Amino acid sequence: MSAPSWLTGKADAASLAALVEQLGTQIDVATVDEPALEPRLAEHATTPAERLPRVIAGVLRRLGDDYAAIPPSYARIDCSARQWQALIEVLMSIKANEPLPENLLQNQSENDDLDN
Repeated sequence: MSAPSWLTGKADAASLAALVEQLGTQIDVATVDEPALEPRLAEHATTPAERLPRVIAGVLRRLGDDYAAIPPSYARIDCSARQWQALIEVLMSIKANEPLPENLLQNQSENDDLDN
C-alpha cells in the first residue's frame, strides 16, 4: 500500500521534508526526542447544501480504504541534530507514491550501531 503522493517526496514547500526542515529552524532540535507523522486529510471548501452528499461520496470513493489503513510513521531523534538532518534526508529521498516506512530512521539507527 502506498501513501498519497502529496505526503511524500520533495515536491514543494508543503512537502514533509520541507516542513520538517522549516520546523528545525524554529525549535531547538536538541530538545526533540521522537517525532510522529500521521497522515490526515483536512480539506475546506464551500458548496451548495444539495451537492454536499455527492461531494462526500466522491471523496470517499477516491480515498477508498487505503487512506484509512496507512499506519503512522515515526522517527527517534534522541535530541540529536544529526538524527534531525537524517530525518530530512530520508523524507527527501522518498519518491511520490512510495509508502512511508513505519520507522523513518530504522536504517540510520542500524548504521549508527555499526559505527559504534
